[in-house]
Amino acid sequence: MRSSVVIFFASFLLPSLVGCASSPAEGDTTSKDGLTGEFESSDVAKLYARGNELFDAEQHRDALRFYNRVLELNPEHIDALCNAGLCYRLLGFPEKAVESYERALRFAPVDMTILQNYVIALQSAGMYERTLAPLDTLMKNAPDDLALRSSLAQTYFALKRYADAIPVYEKVLRADPGHAQDYYNLGLCHYELNDNDRALSMWLTALAHDPKNEAVNKGLAVLYWRRAEYVQAWNAVRTCQSLSIPLSAEFLTQLQLDSGQLGPDTP
Repeated sequence: MRSSVVIFFASFLLPSLVGCASSPAEGDTTSKDGLTGEFESSDVAKLYARGNELFDAEQHRDALRFYNRVLELNPEHIDALCNAGLCYRLLGFPEKAVESYERALRFAPVDMTILQNYVIALQSAGMYERTLAPLDTLMKNAPDDLALRSSLAQTYFALKRYADAIPVYEKVLRADPGHAQDYYNLGLCHYELNDNDRALSMWLTALAHDPKNEAVNKGLAVLYWRRAEYVQAWNAVRTCQSLSIPLSAEFLTQLQLDSGQLGPDTP
């Protein structure tokens, strides 16, 4: 799992879906109306299997109807709860996803798949404080899982606990040093703590790994401006322009005022 944190605001890419659905049904184009007869069945196994087919065909709204029908018949059907949670999140209802996973966890409190999805749903819903307990459980079972450590660091960042996020990112990078985005995230923690030197060091390392990284190039432009290093700031702006990386008009106006220049090549 990789994460993406953009200067001035955080935007986290969540881990890949972890679920219970089966292989996709090839060529399934059944409409909602065509599902009515199947939906009225009381055969839990068939209803759940049909929900899986629809889920894997990315017909999440219809799949959710089948999972909820399963749960009407068997409220303790853990896999239906798990997949209903996935559907809710994919349909843009992360709070409902959280509720679904919490119901599942009442019946399977240490199921790793459910806990992973629960964390993703909590993050999607912005409930970062509540991710700490399930993440702790997950890491106790998989202490070397770098994706979980990255997720913990993201959570600390979202909670503005930058000093807590830093050692977690550092541990991830010691184990897997080749990813620009982790250096950027670590640098952003230092940036938020006003440690500009460490932020610059991390972002230059990130740039060496990925010279076209949008967040890193934007961050360097802002950081050089913050350090009153205007020549370097305009050079970073020029790089962003050459890569078609957008910079805010507000930032460029402030850089013009502070540097006394109209642009990277204009005195």
